[in-house]
Amino acid sequence: MNQFFGVSRALVSVMLAVTIGMPMAVSAEVLQDPTRPLMYQVKEKKKPALTLQAIYERSGFNEAVINGRQVKVGDRVHNARISKITQDRVLYVEDGVTHSLRLRASIF
Repeated sequence: MNQFFGVSRALVSVMLAVTIGMPMAVSAEVLQDPTRPLMYQVKEKKKPALTLQAIYERSGFNEAVINGRQVKVGDRVHNARISKITQDRVLYVEDGVTHSLRLRASIF
């Protein structure tokens, strides 16, 4: 009987060593919700739009109002960093690309 347990322990030890030593297969499969309707498509999240509302001078420097928030050069709005503010536009950098917001012309 002791021989049986000895063999079985050795067998378990060998199987455990082989199992641990084997690389585990990792599945890159994305799990989907089984209750999701068949024709459902996930909508991409849109980045919030930046809206330039005003530009003004304060203490000799231009500042702006973007999306209701006062900003100056170097400030961040969402993922954008304000790089330059002129009398009629704001330049900002987002994901390494420079963009421009222009103040709308007055109708008066």
